[in-house]
Amino acid sequence: MPHPGLPRTPPGTGTPNLPGQPLSRPNHPFQEEIPPDVQPEPPLAHCSHIILKMGSLPKRKCSTALAQKCWLHPLPSPHSLAEHRTIPAEHFLPLKAMPALFTSTLSPPYFSFRKSRSARMLCRSSISSWWKSGRSPSCWSCATAAWPRPGSRDVRLSKKRRNLLPNMKKNRGRTGRKRRRKHLKSFMDGVNCSHKLEYIKLQKWLKERGFEGTNLRPAEFWGTGRGLMATKALQAGDLVISLPEKCLLTTGTVLSSCLGGYIVKWKPRVSPLLALCTFLIAEKHAGEKSPWKPYLDVLPKTYTCPACLDHDPLFAENTGTIFNYSALEWAWCTINTRTIYMKHPHRECFSLEPDVYALAPYLDFLNHSPNVQVKAAFNKQTRSYEIRTNSQCKKYQEVFICYGPHDNQRLLLEYGFVAMDNPHSSVYVSAETLLKYFSPLDKQRKAKVAILKDHDFLENLTFGWDGPSWRLLTALKVLSLGADDFACWRRTLLGDVTSARNEQQALDTAAKICHFLIEETQHVLLQISQLKKDKENLKTHLALVEMLRSEDLKILQKSAEILCNLNLATA
Repeated sequence: MPHPGLPRTPPGTGTPNLPGQPLSRPNHPFQEEIPPDVQPEPPLAHCSHIILKMGSLPKRKCSTALAQKCWLHPLPSPHSLAEHRTIPAEHFLPLKAMPALFTSTLSPPYFSFRKSRSARMLCRSSISSWWKSGRSPSCWSCATAAWPRPGSRDVRLSKKRRNLLPNMKKNRGRTGRKRRRKHLKSFMDGVNCSHKLEYIKLQKWLKERGFEGTNLRPAEFWGTGRGLMATKALQAGDLVISLPEKCLLTTGTVLSSCLGGYIVKWKPRVSPLLALCTFLIAEKHAGEKSPWKPYLDVLPKTYTCPACLDHDPLFAENTGTIFNYSALEWAWCTINTRTIYMKHPHRECFSLEPDVYALAPYLDFLNHSPNVQVKAAFNKQTRSYEIRTNSQCKKYQEVFICYGPHDNQRLLLEYGFVAMDNPHSSVYVSAETLLKYFSPLDKQRKAKVAILKDHDFLENLTFGWDGPSWRLLTALKVLSLGADDFACWRRTLLGDVTSARNEQQALDTAAKICHFLIEETQHVLLQISQLKKDKENLKTHLALVEMLRSEDLKILQKSAEILCNLNLATA
């Protein structure tokens, strides 16, 4: 705001338009010091004070437009000017180079607008230098505050002074670093989504059914997408969420709806899964009339399960407008990927398939992590489904639960995602790949294969993060038995060491199989990379398959390293 009692000066003038005087620019007393052949830019010394309107200008930025935003004091009287020493014009800053950051300690913005401490200290030190040299700071204001003192290092400005120059780069100081760290932390921790209308409606809908507010908040996370953020730190044993029974969507909900009468009479009997799918499709079609609309609105519109891969249509014509294939696909994926395990008593109207499904609104926002442990069950006393964590979670971090000790193939097939560095992941070795490394001329080969098949040693042969599995090594040891040692196959199946030669042959064959699978996986990754360019409609699903294969490659490379170390140890 302007200083009290100062008249407004029109832009571009040196003195205010005083009453009864024409608008004019008087000769400055210091112009006699300027060489006649040099025409400098108008110095700031035409005024005794410059009071900047800090609110209308960006901080630490100045331009020629600053002249339009200044309040000017009238020049002091000739008597007061005579008290000042003559100062060369080169000691003044041009107006376009004046930082908006500085004002004199006598000008109102210094008191009404708190600048940074470094800016205030630099301003005071510069003004103090003018006092020591016999010059009044009230005449030079901010222009002299930013200008180097006579005798100081004019070229090598200090770090602070360099940072305060008007054309400085933004976000280079301490505040900028804090701002960047805060932005990065919020980006990694997650972006709060609870203010969105669909989540507000969901919270209201849940509250009407007895759900009390928790320490969880819906948010978007960089690695996992939508999830739930902890608003306070969680310790082992803390209750993560407690969802009342009224909020759960089960087969009991289906039977109590208008579809219940049709499902009871339907022959042949439908499965619980199909009944839930039918209910979801019907409620989604009902739109605003559905009591489950707030929950249906936050469900994913599409899924990335392999069952949802684009394909050629089975029927040439549309088979229906409501209960069509795409609706069934959406409902089935919703049930398969988002339900919790909750056992229900068998009902005669359903088939003999187990009735263990329950959709849990809001709770189903919790994402999977193989590195956490939770306890989840229906509490019959509180009539709520409760989850308690056995792991710690920091404030504003995503809260995870564990869907089970599933490998990445199971996670992709059932849920449509791949977990990075999954400790439960493994690479499977088929029987065909296994037998390819043993000669068909071996007279005992058929007998060995029969033994492995009878004892179920031709399936679940894997490479993991800790190398080849015990089942794979056992199968390789049986197939590597010589004619003299074949009678000891039972001891081999039980884990006994038959001979050092047999052990070494099994390790060598495992290393060969591992290197073969590495080359095969690398070739598949190249094919997927090419398919992503050619098949735009499959790009999302191919990216998931590529992630799965990349994880397989990491596991195989780790197993190859372990086998190499074992071979060196036994050599």
